[in-house]
Amino acid sequence: MQPNKPLQQGDVLFSIDDFPYQAEVDRLKAALAEAEQHIPALKAEVDVADAEINRAQSEYSQAKREFDRSKDLVSKGAGRERDVDRWRTAMQSLNAVIREVKAQKVQALSAYGSDIDGVNTTVAQLRAQLKKAEWELKETVVYAPANGVITQVGLVTGSIVGSTALSHQMSFIYE
Repeated sequence: MQPNKPLQQGDVLFSIDDFPYQAEVDRLKAALAEAEQHIPALKAEVDVADAEINRAQSEYSQAKREFDRSKDLVSKGAGRERDVDRWRTAMQSLNAVIREVKAQKVQALSAYGSDIDGVNTTVAQLRAQLKKAEWELKETVVYAPANGVITQVGLVTGSIVGSTALSHQMSFIYE
């Protein structure tokens, strides 16, 4: 940048190394894509839990029928108490499986149904982070705010710039 040279609004005054900012944008784009691809998997976890609940309930119903038959046979002297105990244990075990799978379904529904305005919360967070990172990347180039002239240019390649008064690198005089 040459001092005392007339500038138009929007002319580039200087830019800073955008590598870390571009890397962050790229990282967040990848994370966002991964999060968006994960949503169907979250739905599938709910569907799997539903299928497991149905399977366990069906097995429980079968165990209950066998328990009732065995108990009836024992009462008539034609069955063994051991069969009644075995089916009672099977029912208790299947009850535990049903409770466990229902808890897994609650977790799956929580992850799948967690949203803000219809958008998965993880996706929403990553979109917001990406938006900020893209803004920061855009801010690596500083433009003339209006028509004017730069006086006192203190920038050279490798200069450190910042937003504090101590980092004053150039003076811009409006037209």
